[in-house]
Amino acid sequence: MDPTSLILLIFIVILVAAVGVGGGLGIRYAVRRSQIRQAITSYGWQSDRTRSLQRVMPLSLSPFDIGFKRELSEAIVGTSSNGTPFQAFEYSTTEPRTRARVTMVALPHHYPALFVSTDAKGHSRFAVQAEAYDLEPRWAPVLDVATNDQEFARALLTPQLLDELAQWAVAAPAPEQKSTPGIDLAVDGNNLVALRTPSTKEPEELRVFVDHLARVASLFDHDALTPYRRAPKEPRLGFRGTDWTWLGEDQTALGQFGGMGPVGQGQSPRVHDTVRGTHRGLEFVAFQYHWQTTSSNGEHTTTHNHYAAVLSLFLPAPVPSLSLTLGKQKYGLNLSPVLPSGDVVFDRSYDVFSSHPNFAADVVTPTMRQWLMSWRPPVINIVGNRVIAFPHQHTPWDMTKSLDFLCAFVENIDDRVWQTIGVPRPGLEAGRGAEPEGMIGPDGQLDPGTELR
Repeated sequence: MDPTSLILLIFIVILVAAVGVGGGLGIRYAVRRSQIRQAITSYGWQSDRTRSLQRVMPLSLSPFDIGFKRELSEAIVGTSSNGTPFQAFEYSTTEPRTRARVTMVALPHHYPALFVSTDAKGHSRFAVQAEAYDLEPRWAPVLDVATNDQEFARALLTPQLLDELAQWAVAAPAPEQKSTPGIDLAVDGNNLVALRTPSTKEPEELRVFVDHLARVASLFDHDALTPYRRAPKEPRLGFRGTDWTWLGEDQTALGQFGGMGPVGQGQSPRVHDTVRGTHRGLEFVAFQYHWQTTSSNGEHTTTHNHYAAVLSLFLPAPVPSLSLTLGKQKYGLNLSPVLPSGDVVFDRSYDVFSSHPNFAADVVTPTMRQWLMSWRPPVINIVGNRVIAFPHQHTPWDMTKSLDFLCAFVENIDDRVWQTIGVPRPGLEAGRGAEPEGMIGPDGQLDPGTELR
């Protein structure tokens, strides 16, 4: 056989083998999918493909009530062997990036938060502010409990309930095994929520897990827990400890902020991870603006993605427009010729633009100039009743820092401004202080490309 024929023969053999392996894997995958569907049906469960986030809106403990791009998938609803309704699903977020398998059963009343785990150090929910609850030596070797309501824990954790939890903990696979690593439970409002549960693609294991969870829930003495009932959380995709709401891709900001900074420029403009709420008593909106540009070398066209964070604090009434820019900033507003303040040091750093020079003079007082020179934010724009800035990043942590910063800016506006426009000074609630990290970059660096004179 000549070399060319031999090479061709070898290629054919490899191709046939690859097709055979691929076909075998495809058949095995199809068989397994069929087995999963049959198991779900035989248990009387149903797959829910709506991906609706309604089911997590009442929840407030980690990994819920925080993060961006919240998504839910692989949902199953049904009942345990003792008839307790349950739901199981996969839940994920970004900022912080989390992915969790969740199973939960509903409780008849809302209660204080309480965590039970077989491994407190390895389970992230113990990172929340909760105090350890001391268990008797009978259960302490296998269970860790944390809560901020010790009396509730004493009323809830009866010997019968602790025995059930301990037996489950001993029966659950160890953390080093690939299957479910022990138990990680929380009382979250009116739900008993478990993390690190079997996947909905493992219905046989999930059924065993659900039955354990249902037995634990059945041992809650709700009469004894009557003094500890709480008002329900408002069902919304919020952020723990605030009135903020995550609205996802709320495109209304495109119209409301068109022409402000980058908003409106580029191709395929989109708004991501819109958050609305109040901070220190003032309303705000924050979002990430995404746009595209293209470049061509004559043969190929390349699409470039661009992102910018936008933050707006709302004042109690409209005021004249004003733009404060540190050097030459691309997002400043050239509302007028540069208005010098008369402070030579300040004027070397900042350009002031305003549609009303007297308003600019009333805002950029010696106190404000000193404050700006101390923190050196790149750009702050006032348009109508909005104070607008462009933080370096759009994350929940940067939003908090940037909102603190803009509130401090508003606090430094002189009383004369509010008297002139005829509204009371905004009654800002007590805050943590002005933190500029979200506004100016690491180590006080300016935006790339910023030019200083």
